Amino acid sequence: MKAKEYAQKFNDDRTLTTFTEICNDFMRECGELINARSAKTDSAALAIFREQDDKWRAFCGLVPGIRREGFRLLTKEKFPVIFQAMGWGDLEDRDVLGRKVDD
Repeated sequence: MKAKEYAQKFNDDRTLTTFTEICNDFMRECGELINARSAKTDSAALAIFREQDDKWRAFCGLVPGIRREGFRLLTKEKFPVIFQAMGWGDLEDRDVLGRKVDD
């Protein structure tokens, strides 16, 4: 699904349920793309996560109030090893909602 299609879906139903579905779809797409492209190397898989992050940021540009770093924070929550490999350490002290986490 394209960023503008996700934006339309959210704008049609601005609920937590819809937002959660969109987040899950973004993550599910990563796996689908890895399989569809037969990505066998780390660099190929990381490129797909980078593409999804770019699409998330495009989605945010179409839907005011959605955090631009949301996909990165979601990746940190679901796939911490990928988060580290992507070099997104500037968000290391944030939870999935972007709140500062105290150690």
